[in-house]
Amino acid sequence: MSDFFSAVSVWTILGAALAGSIFGSMWYSKMFFGKTWMDVTGKTKESMEANKKEMPRIVVYNFLVNMGMATALTSFIIMYGVSTLMEALQISILLALAFSVTTHFSLMLCSNEPHWSPRPQKLFIINAGYAIGLCALMSAVIFYYMH
Repeated sequence: MSDFFSAVSVWTILGAALAGSIFGSMWYSKMFFGKTWMDVTGKTKESMEANKKEMPRIVVYNFLVNMGMATALTSFIIMYGVSTLMEALQISILLALAFSVTTHFSLMLCSNEPHWSPRPQKLFIINAGYAIGLCALMSAVIFYYMH
């Protein structure tokens, strides 16, 4: 554990968490998948407006979750002695596939609609794509800070 604290600065974790938060706000924006995500989750512009006061709390919680993920990714990068960006990306994508994508797939199977219908499949693709992209981006940022 002492290797972890000597190899990582707080700036590494904060930088990766910030990059992840920006990525998430872009991924779920109207520019990318926000409209489709709203459609498949049943959200409307009005319901989003009504919950606007919750947005600061959501942003803070999301940032804290991203800090936890950045810390875990950093730990794996250190434990495996990653020396190239490609190795960092491979570890992060493998972790995303092993944990996040499989969890989203299980949630799709247990949705109220049959899993073969378009809504749960679209939601799975959006959320799983986000998980993979988030892990890859954060590991790239971590690798950059560490090397």
